Amino acid sequence: MTTQEASGDIAADPKRSKPNPESLEENFPATDILALNDDCLMKVFDYLNETDLLNVIRTNSRFKLPCQQLYKRRYCRNPVTVSNVDVGGTFKHSMSILEQFGPVISKLYVRFKTEKIEKLLDAIVANCDTSIVELEFQHLNSLVKASSIAHKVGNRRIQTFLANLAKQFKNLRKLKFDYCNKWKVCLYSDAIIQNIPSLMSFSTNETAAGLFWSSEKLEQFIGLNPQIEHLSILFEVNEQESTDRSWHISKSFIRHLDDSLPLLKSLEINRVSLLSLPEYVPSPFSMFDFRTENEPPADQFPNLKEFTFGCFPEFYGIDFGFLMFRSNAVEVLRLSYFDYNIHYFIMHVSQFKSLRILELELPLNHFANLLGQSRLTDAVWRPFGIREIIANNCRLTKIIVRQHPCEAYQGFLVGTLATEDAYRDAIKGFEWKIHYGIECLMFEKLPASK
Repeated sequence: MTTQEASGDIAADPKRSKPNPESLEENFPATDILALNDDCLMKVFDYLNETDLLNVIRTNSRFKLPCQQLYKRRYCRNPVTVSNVDVGGTFKHSMSILEQFGPVISKLYVRFKTEKIEKLLDAIVANCDTSIVELEFQHLNSLVKASSIAHKVGNRRIQTFLANLAKQFKNLRKLKFDYCNKWKVCLYSDAIIQNIPSLMSFSTNETAAGLFWSSEKLEQFIGLNPQIEHLSILFEVNEQESTDRSWHISKSFIRHLDDSLPLLKSLEINRVSLLSLPEYVPSPFSMFDFRTENEPPADQFPNLKEFTFGCFPEFYGIDFGFLMFRSNAVEVLRLSYFDYNIHYFIMHVSQFKSLRILELELPLNHFANLLGQSRLTDAVWRPFGIREIIANNCRLTKIIVRQHPCEAYQGFLVGTLATEDAYRDAIKGFEWKIHYGIECLMFEKLPASK
């Protein structure tokens, strides 16, 4: 075969006309770094930081694949953060990351302000598609007037971007919105209401002043996405004392959750105020006890394994809202709770027949100091309460009592909890142990002896 014929065959075969990156070293002298294979290049580049990798990947197309694989292995296990907030070159760096490493990024965390968001979103669309499985947005507080042109243009671009989530990110499994834009109603949240077939987890978190979604909008969204297994609807912890933004958690809302999300495994909700809970009547036994007149059926949420419920700390923190969510499948129950009628509390917790882990957080508030130690003696975290909870829940293996995370109440836990000896005396006769952790008290069931 002549040289001309051989070259003609190569030209006719597009696969043979493209050189194999791993064989490129044959085209360079043995002393040239370009002669190294990808594994050797990754070993060399492993000494570089993120900025150095960005510089190297721009120098020669031969370095693109090993640099991207190294970046994926080193940085893509956790969400990669990009932002249009131009502080210290953050925006420029974010654009470079998306342009060079976008195809290998699987988890993306977008911190943004509405104004001048267009270039960042365009870069995400151009460089990230099927590789993205987790997408998280944090809308930062902005002082720009809502009537400004930059704000309006940015909102329109965000709406367009979100409206195409299902089409652009076909493997998206986790979606989260952290709305921190105080004093402004979110203008783009309606664009999220769509069917995203691959979505398994959805979360929102917002400050009390912001308004991301209403319960009606959430109902529309979950109605279009019955495959969701993890749902989280939260307020910022330190903002919960404002009840103006609480939801009316009605029985119809809970029924809609149950009907729309048959695969739901994890539910987290703290947007609840006692004022918004309907059909509660005071108990004849205690002025601090509130109960539902008609309890919901226990066969709700057949696949729900983890349930986290938090109430607004108002009216001395009394809240029985979690009773409206009942399921025999729940194994982990987390409550932000401040109850004084231990007997009713134990009775209702015992209704979760499969419960293995119970985690209690003290939702302290400005009323707590007015109550005094006498009101705390019958609370759920006292020795008697812990003993009764253990006695009435045979499958329980762990109880955790946590300090409220608000810094204003640090140290209050010490005066609220009893001594370690008192707890040890309370659990005598049970094969359980007790130990103090970081801002928590933990009770654990001992493993069965062989």
